[in-house]
Amino acid sequence: MQFKAEVDDHGDYRVIRLSGALKGEMSSELTSLVDESQPPVRLDLADLVSADGAGLRTLASLEARGAELVGAPPYVSLQLQRARAQEARKSRGVAIA
Repeated sequence: MQFKAEVDDHGDYRVIRLSGALKGEMSSELTSLVDESQPPVRLDLADLVSADGAGLRTLASLEARGAELVGAPPYVSLQLQRARAQEARKSRGVAIA
């Protein structure tokens, strides 16, 4: 399944709507898209079908940098919780098994 990011400006914030499957090779493009945006940025994950490990780490990292993640389907939410925990351990210098 193809990954797609659509940008929509809503006055005081930008929404980036993600759909399809976020894979590692698209992570740098997503990061660049967020970096080029004026904050605040909201990532709408309602149509995100899946994300691999690199994609999940990217989402968790973007969230930690201030992007708001909204609308994640239950399966993606569960995966994101794990990625957030890994990012938190990494930022504290705790080894990840």
